Amino acid sequence: MKVHIQLRNEFAKIPIMFVMGTRPQYMKVIALLNKLKYESLVVDTGQHYDQNMSKIFLEQFKFPQVVNLEVGSNTHGAQTAKIIESVEKILMNMEPALLVVVGDTNTTMGAAIAASKLHIPIAHIEAGCRAYDRTIPEEINRVVADTLSSFLFTASAEHCNNLAIEHQMGKVYWVGDVLLDVLIMHMPYIVKVKTLENLDIIGPYYVATTHRNWNVDNPIVFKDILKALSDSPYPVIYPIHPRSEKSLRENRLEKYIGADLRIIEPVSYYDMINLMRFSEGVITDSGGVQREAFYLRKPCIALKDATPEWNELVTFGATHLAGCKYDNIKKLLNNLPSFPRKKFQPYGNGNAAEKIAKVIGEFLE
Repeated sequence: MKVHIQLRNEFAKIPIMFVMGTRPQYMKVIALLNKLKYESLVVDTGQHYDQNMSKIFLEQFKFPQVVNLEVGSNTHGAQTAKIIESVEKILMNMEPALLVVVGDTNTTMGAAIAASKLHIPIAHIEAGCRAYDRTIPEEINRVVADTLSSFLFTASAEHCNNLAIEHQMGKVYWVGDVLLDVLIMHMPYIVKVKTLENLDIIGPYYVATTHRNWNVDNPIVFKDILKALSDSPYPVIYPIHPRSEKSLRENRLEKYIGADLRIIEPVSYYDMINLMRFSEGVITDSGGVQREAFYLRKPCIALKDATPEWNELVTFGATHLAGCKYDNIKKLLNNLPSFPRKKFQPYGNGNAAEKIAKVIGEFLE
């Protein structure tokens, strides 16, 4: 794997440029980088404003040095504009044959817009994911990225159908979920980490995560979530996201934290997977964590009224929708169904990155 380390005033052309900006994207990019035989430039927009958390992930995944644009946190418009401007400059200098973007962030959309204006082909990983709700910022990002992309790599057959219904012009490939590749690739290392011992966790517990704006930015909603987690029949380990921590502090919600709700600092990927592995169940508003719980065969409570992006998990009975009301969350916490015994795998077999690399290789040859 060859990666440019430092930008210069004059650049040689490169085959592939990756643009990422959030920790989930780091994981998926490194999985694909490990399968490609072509020289690549990796650009981190710095969309995640907690650089310490980002540094932990980059180091744990043994990333080569990347170009960091340091766009930081801002309004959607300001952040996206800065991403477009910054990525455009690098694209004009590097002139890659292909731009690869992942997921549904402002980074994904901004980089895709920049490349499309320069007539650079785009590959979108996790294409076709839809909530059918344009009030969700991520939905806008997904649709725009899919519309501009030449190669659309999907995690499921349902996502392929979404793209067909929309008559998207790019070539569609059902490859599976790269997140499963990441889990399989790193499990030999994950099992060696003594997470529970290091955190002094004894006995059964749940693990929870929150970061969505509709759950944590509204103090009334966030209060209900905190109260329900505090009233859980098992202790809840809650690695707090910077966004959640900020809302907790600014809205003075500490009084709703019970003795059995254990709030801890954000943890590394390995520690998070271990927390889920040994838990009785997972509570989250993250699509990625829902899928990881599914791959680990752990029942999951989604703090959402619907999760059409990953609807297969609800249909199968692996994810249970609780919304964000205290009574609904508490009811599921008190009687969380076991993970279904039958086997079901809508998101591939853990070789998505290999399939994507093959398609990209054929394009570049």
